[in-house]
Amino acid sequence: AGEINLMLDELERSRQELQESRDRYHLLFDSGNDFLLVCAVGKEGTPYRILDANALACRGLGYSREELLTIAPQAVILIRSDITREDRHLYSADLIPREGERIPVEATVHRISLNNSPAILIIARDVTERRRAEKELMEYRYRLEELVTQRTNELREANESLRREMRERERIERERAEAYRQIERNIEQFAVLTDHIRNPLQVVQGMADVIEDERAAKIREQVNRIKEILRQLDDGWVES
Repeated sequence: AGEINLMLDELERSRQELQESRDRYHLLFDSGNDFLLVCAVGKEGTPYRILDANALACRGLGYSREELLTIAPQAVILIRSDITREDRHLYSADLIPREGERIPVEATVHRISLNNSPAILIIARDVTERRRAEKELMEYRYRLEELVTQRTNELREANESLRREMRERERIERERAEAYRQIERNIEQFAVLTDHIRNPLQVVQGMADVIEDERAAKIREQVNRIKEILRQLDDGWVES
């Protein structure tokens, strides 16, 4: 009887320790901010049955724990990679709730042994806000690139317009310089031409002075008129 009592006491202590261990397990299992699913896997490593789920997973998926234990894992979580062939531990996935839109998550898959049977622990973190922020950041980046492209095109057009204006100014300066050179050549030619006119006039006037005739006065009058015209021309081109 004493040995039986000792065995019963030992059994009670074991039961209490087991209960405490289960309580700690469920406390840790349900206190996190991630969706947790424990799934049994077959020989191929494919999950075929949900063994446990934390409270957050139940709320997020819209099922009770008892309901989840009767649903195939593929009905509540879609992992976009073959977890049986890849060595990665981080996967892009979607949780499929009973109602509402899918929840984008990043899932880590840990292979464990449960009651000497292979199983996996899926830890899924909701990345909805991060995806939204990434989308907004991407849209902002696209808008910024569009603004940069638009501003670059405007600067390119402004530079091209400035180059055209500079070429036009250079053309005008060349034409102006050529006009100045032409004016200088014309002035030189005009000065030479007036000298060529004055020299014969001096001869004509000298011959008129030696002629004692009324026609000589007429000649001197016309010579003086020509000289006056030449003087006016000289004054005019010098002023110009």
